[in-house]
Amino acid sequence: MSWKKHFESAMTLEISAEDQRETFRVRPAGSDPVTVSLPECDISVVEISAGGLSFVRVGMKKETKAVIQMSLPEVPGNVDVKIEVMRVSDDGHVHCRFVDLDEEQEDKIHYYVLCRQKKMITDQRQKISR
Repeated sequence: MSWKKHFESAMTLEISAEDQRETFRVRPAGSDPVTVSLPECDISVVEISAGGLSFVRVGMKKETKAVIQMSLPEVPGNVDVKIEVMRVSDDGHVHCRFVDLDEEQEDKIHYYVLCRQKKMITDQRQKISR
């Protein structure tokens, strides 16, 4: 059946190994940032997912572990989580993973990421319809 062969070939999707991620990342809205409180200062998050987050902070070292307090728009209160620095780029971009999340922490982060995804999709549709 030719339609079946055509359909199967249209469904093929290739993703390079370096582009594969376990969780979807989002950029917080500039007007409604995600903030992280470290002992020394408060920082705005650049990207966040259910697996971790990134921010810019000069001086942090790989494998550093810390407990941070996050303020997530759409989520009441703060979320206290443990992070581990996985890598730091030359420009001070710090990439962290969440460590030992409990179910409530994970649910709050997932909820925020899902709300942000929905908002991004709505914004994209509005741009297209103009």
